[in-house]
Amino acid sequence: MLNLSDFLLKTSLKERSRNLIGPVSGSVNLEASWCKHSGNPGLPQSSPKIILDVRCGVLQVFWGQENLNCLNLLNELVQEYLRKESGLGAPSSEQPVLPVSPAVVRPAACKMEHSSDDLRTGLFQYIQDADAQKIPNAYEVVFYNETEDSPGMMLWKYPEPRVLTLVRITPVPFNTTEDPDISTADLGDVLQV
Repeated sequence: MLNLSDFLLKTSLKERSRNLIGPVSGSVNLEASWCKHSGNPGLPQSSPKIILDVRCGVLQVFWGQENLNCLNLLNELVQEYLRKESGLGAPSSEQPVLPVSPAVVRPAACKMEHSSDDLRTGLFQYIQDADAQKIPNAYEVVFYNETEDSPGMMLWKYPEPRVLTLVRITPVPFNTTEDPDISTADLGDVLQV
């Protein structure tokens, strides 16, 4: 029987730590009974009959590029260790090579790239009062006006997939149609009221 309280699993690479699973609390109960299984009369005590009961609360899984890089590196290290332990060097034809799951194979061009964009400058085009169903194309910034059914929105699209780690919005946007006397200088006072 194993009880976990606030279990947290993190990945860490180059002194940057990221949550992977948790925190989660729960219990694991494992029962193994060595008995004759029906259909296997030959061996009196073969493999055990196993009952596993796992109970936990909400399980949060965080996934990002840094978690993937860390797990890829860990997979490579384990594969290298297993190759050395099983054959002291290059694998021979008699020793099976451990399969690597395609989901964790590191592509040759896999690298972490950092970029910073300012949507106010560069190649981005602005589209105002867009149709509610319009999805932006690459290098487009689409603004949707506020309606009774939906809030005002701003969507943009890059030409390639990206993982956003920080979005900085300046000045702080707010609706001035209800109170045109509010300015960005007064925003702090308004939020404190």
